[in-house]
Amino acid sequence: MIALAASVCILTTSTACRNPVPVDPAWAERPLPADTLMVDQAMADAGAGLFAANCSACHYLGGEDPEAGLGPNLAGVTERRDIEWIRAMISHPDSMLAADTTAVRLYGEYGIRMLNVGADDSEVRALLEFLWRADRGGP
Repeated sequence: MIALAASVCILTTSTACRNPVPVDPAWAERPLPADTLMVDQAMADAGAGLFAANCSACHYLGGEDPEAGLGPNLAGVTERRDIEWIRAMISHPDSMLAADTTAVRLYGEYGIRMLNVGADDSEVRALLEFLWRADRGGP
């Protein structure tokens, strides 16, 4: 049943799949994650909810199973990619695919375009905080 729901989300508009996860609009103005900043647990928790609702049909965190998701394993993504690149990929995947060689290479490798889920700036910021926390051993 979960696989069917994920397939429906992939085939329908992204807004049809979005579950409301409360975010603070002020998060959009917060500095990007950095080693000099503490993880904001509330923001990372909201990002975890957004990831589960909007990203987990294609992406996963950790493990070695290449069949676990349609898209890349995002474990370690904040260590492999610049945080600005990740933000641009979440915010504007179509533009990135048209202009960025890494995005083009990933498309060639996985054969699937990243969906634009319509995340606003505060939701993108929460997702970044979640990924940052996950890569540093947080839940």
